[in-house]
Amino acid sequence: VSFTGLTLNLSWELENGGVAINDAGSLRKRMYHMAALASQVGQRQDIFREQTDFETVVDRLERINTQSWLNPENGEIHQRLQDIRLTSRQIIEQFLKAANTGDLSLTLLHRTQDFITQIDGLVKAIEIQNTKNIRLLRLFQFILIGMVIFSAFVAIFFLGRLVIRPLDILKTGIQKISH
Repeated sequence: VSFTGLTLNLSWELENGGVAINDAGSLRKRMYHMAALASQVGQRQDIFREQTDFETVVDRLERINTQSWLNPENGEIHQRLQDIRLTSRQIIEQFLKAANTGDLSLTLLHRTQDFITQIDGLVKAIEIQNTKNIRLLRLFQFILIGMVIFSAFVAIFFLGRLVIRPLDILKTGIQKISH
């Protein structure tokens, strides 16, 4: 029963890992979208909206990271999220300034690209954690299969010993009495 519960919990962990990978990947799109908005005059409100969505996704990733029963708060992922939170605020502040003039500097574009690479590192760290969870799930499943096979052999052994053999003895005794 415990291994069944563990595999079920682990499958939920994997589901959360999939959500986290998708969410972390969406941070890239949001950053590119803010860069595109910053290149246009008068898009400050849209950048603010994107910033709110960006921070909501980072908060959700933090919750997923800390709610893991198997690996509570992966330190590497936590640190990467903190770095992303800090760097995103700095870059978005520059986007907001650029949106006043619609002039997006080449330096800011390069910094944004470097930041996207930082987000890629977060996605990779989450994927590595998810891969570890998949391997652990497989191990639990193999153990569970082994326990089922062992239980079947034990049941067959005790069926023969506690049911079939006594019935055979009873049958032999009845045959001796009837002759």
